[in-house]
Amino acid sequence: MSHSLHFFRLAKARRLALCALTCLFSILDISAAHAFTPQNAGNEAADAPEEEPLKSALPETELDAQLQDFDDFGVEWPEFDAPQSAGKAEDEASQDNIAEGDIAEAGSANAQLPSLQDQNAPLAAQNPEVAQNIVRPTINGYEISLNFEDNFLSAKDQEGLVQRFDILSSLEALSEDDSNIAQLRRRADRDRDLLLRLLRIYGHYDGIVEPLFASANAQSDLTAADNGRDNGLDILPLGDDLRVNFLVNAGPLYLIGDINLGDLVQTANDYGYFSDVFGIAQGDAVNSDEIIAGRDSLAVALAENGYAFAEINDPDLVIDHQARSGNLNLLVDPGDKYRFGTINVGDDPLLSSRHLLRIARFDSGDIFRASRVEDLRRAILATGLASSVSITTVPGASAPPRREEDDPPRKGIAGDKTPAPADETVDLNIDIAAAPLRTVAGEAGFGTGQGFRIAASWEHRNFFPPEGLLRLRGVLGTQEQLLGATYRRNNFRQRDTVLNINALIANIQFDAFNARTISLSANIQRQTNLIFQKKWIWSAGTEFVLTDERDISGPNSDGRQTFGIAALPLSLAYDGSDDLLNPTKGFRIAGLASPEISLISGNVAYVRTQIDASFYQPFSENFILAGRTRLAGTTGARTFSIAPSRRFYAGGGGSVRGFGFQDIGPLDVNGEPIGGRSLAEFSLEARIRFGDIGVVPFVDAGNVYSSSLPEFGGLRYGAGLGLRYYSSFGPLRLDIGTPINPGPNDGIITVFVSLGQAF
Repeated sequence: MSHSLHFFRLAKARRLALCALTCLFSILDISAAHAFTPQNAGNEAADAPEEEPLKSALPETELDAQLQDFDDFGVEWPEFDAPQSAGKAEDEASQDNIAEGDIAEAGSANAQLPSLQDQNAPLAAQNPEVAQNIVRPTINGYEISLNFEDNFLSAKDQEGLVQRFDILSSLEALSEDDSNIAQLRRRADRDRDLLLRLLRIYGHYDGIVEPLFASANAQSDLTAADNGRDNGLDILPLGDDLRVNFLVNAGPLYLIGDINLGDLVQTANDYGYFSDVFGIAQGDAVNSDEIIAGRDSLAVALAENGYAFAEINDPDLVIDHQARSGNLNLLVDPGDKYRFGTINVGDDPLLSSRHLLRIARFDSGDIFRASRVEDLRRAILATGLASSVSITTVPGASAPPRREEDDPPRKGIAGDKTPAPADETVDLNIDIAAAPLRTVAGEAGFGTGQGFRIAASWEHRNFFPPEGLLRLRGVLGTQEQLLGATYRRNNFRQRDTVLNINALIANIQFDAFNARTISLSANIQRQTNLIFQKKWIWSAGTEFVLTDERDISGPNSDGRQTFGIAALPLSLAYDGSDDLLNPTKGFRIAGLASPEISLISGNVAYVRTQIDASFYQPFSENFILAGRTRLAGTTGARTFSIAPSRRFYAGGGGSVRGFGFQDIGPLDVNGEPIGGRSLAEFSLEARIRFGDIGVVPFVDAGNVYSSSLPEFGGLRYGAGLGLRYYSSFGPLRLDIGTPINPGPNDGIITVFVSLGQAF
């Protein structure tokens, strides 16, 4: 006869009692089976009292009996034939999330770690001499806390450990799932192992971590003396939330012993510099973060100083627990030192080798630098001709003759020692996948005072190889019609220099003037773009304009006059903002000077100057205060000696919002603007963002003056509210403004729609 007893999570006393009874009945059963024979059956029956079957002794333990629930249990009776619960499956899956690979990744120098939640005071600000208790907020029934019981772990390392624990913790990851006590205990065990591995990242190999369980409503935390892991859950009051409290004893800090850097010594005179870059020395803490950071810094330094094919193995630590030290092996094979050789492209290349050498920031014979290779790849993408670029480094022929300028120590090489000579070259094999070279674009807008405006363009970005762009464009609007053509040569003769030649025919009918114009201009400029947003931008060129214009008022108001204008515009700008289309911090400042000659009844020479400045001050991630100033003036000519199209005007979406386009400034007897020789404008707006939508309250001020320099008097003010939709290619702008001190002919509301911020 045999019996099966199914044990579940009982209190200790109950489990011991049942075990004793089971053993006793098993012994009696075995003894009876061996003593019974047909010969003594009768004697046995006569001498012994009649026994009840063993089955009746424990009726509740029969295999087919109904299992009873116990009120003092927090775990339901399991269904043996039921599939594994989702909670258990997720628990098992979570074990993969805290594997050694994750620890290594979390310990890397480049790991992005979230900051602690606001309710957790920064550990660095706490006293490292006392035990520190960091409590995680209650999430679905339990809290998580870490209690550091010694001061072996520095405050900085404590903060880093807590941040990593927050990322990798099983308790944290599964806190929102339905769970029972058994699952909670398994998660706590995994997190205990996790904490031990995290301690080793910071050089503490003798750490002890003990998870304890208590009621979250308890007056004081349980300690190791009165709560072991095995009974902590059993004594909790039913219905209370739980606190999982990890007692962490970091133990002594292990120190670096011997360091083996393989063949790095073969870099000769460069060895001292590379050792300093690695930054790990005997006696330093065995800190995995610092070791990995040192390895990464060494790899960058080798690649930036000629060692194009250097190889570095993963660091290997041999821990000596008795000496509390670790010997570090980081096997480095620097290889030879290289110079740049040639650039090779395939058959029928989109860009020739000669042109690529022109835009590269290195010459053949320069010491190899990996950053220059990446810079060349980005420069090719910036041309707009390539959808993808692949650059492969291969050993080339022998190096070209060394140049004297390569002999002094390069930037980053410490001391006064000469770098090791480079006698080999590395060639670049470049594979370029062409992007679509043709683009058709269009835009539409509306502005009060300007009416509707539709523009379209067609361009071919490599019509005249290499990088010779041809663009044709047209504008059709209620007040403007235009046809134009542009030739642009990017990277003209050198990197980042652009040649522009523009020709256009336009008919403009604004309230201030109308003009029929033919214009031809050319300039050379340093241009910024979305890939390389440059700090300094400049332009120098020439412009020839033949324009037939009529003033709305003034001495020429009854007829038209033809102006021939020659100009030499020069500009210089500094961009200290963080984004071209949607700046959120920094500032911009730009200056323009344009000496001009106007050929009318007599030659008139004058100079137009303009200064623009703007700032962007963030107060939070979603609140930006932005301001703008524009000052302009004209010296050398009277107002009516200057063609109307070359005068200054104010008002409109890019000027003083609330007023119509060009409606601010001196007026004739009919109340029409005539323009002026100087200008002053100011704008201030708050950019408040809610996801992809933003609101922008703004106030603008400005005026136009007949004097050569702005007088700052009689400013006109406009205010309003803007809406922004932040698309993937830039913000879409809708501004509604109203004049604060309107004139007799000014409207009540103005509306402006465009792409990009107002400034």
